[in-house]
Amino acid sequence: MPAYCRHFHSLDGSLVVGGGSPVYLLPAMLNSTVTWPYIQLYRADGAGWEAPRILAFHGSTFNGQRSHSHPFLTPEGLHILYTSGGSRYANLYLAPVGDLDDLPVLDFGTG
Repeated sequence: MPAYCRHFHSLDGSLVVGGGSPVYLLPAMLNSTVTWPYIQLYRADGAGWEAPRILAFHGSTFNGQRSHSHPFLTPEGLHILYTSGGSRYANLYLAPVGDLDDLPVLDFGTG
């Protein structure tokens, strides 16, 4: 995958969701200056993966397993279920996937 993510999930390999990075850099990421705290969608293009599309800003600190985003596609592939600990509690969110071409592309230079 072209961008850093902590967790990935897919139903059939044609669309993959990734959990991005914490809102704050973890010690293993200190050589980077950019965080990508977004739920990211990757569409297969036959030879690899298109650039990730940003579905949502999860804003999680990844402070413990409950606040990792752990994104999953719902069985019909129309929504992403994920967790965020950005509000000090691990809340669940359900975001519609919609048309991927309408979602912004992750800018690797600025995050």
